[in-house]
Amino acid sequence: METFQREINHNREEFRKMRWKLHRLKVTGLFDAAFSKRENVDKVAIVGAGNCDDLDIEYLATKCNSIYLFDIDMERHGKGY
Repeated sequence: METFQREINHNREEFRKMRWKLHRLKVTGLFDAAFSKRENVDKVAIVGAGNCDDLDIEYLATKCNSIYLFDIDMERHGKGY
């Protein structure tokens, strides 16, 4: 799994966002279910946000006042990234 994540993190191909579209729609559906209980929230924290390929940040911005993204990339840790 670590090797897969490393390859995905370093892959900056032109169609990257398109490849994650179906998964992003499924994740958005999960947020839709949560937001059906409460239309807007003050703060949302995304743990393991990575490159946010699987998050529709624009959609979340319409539902939240603040979005906090947390991730740790051990390869970049301590290198000033």
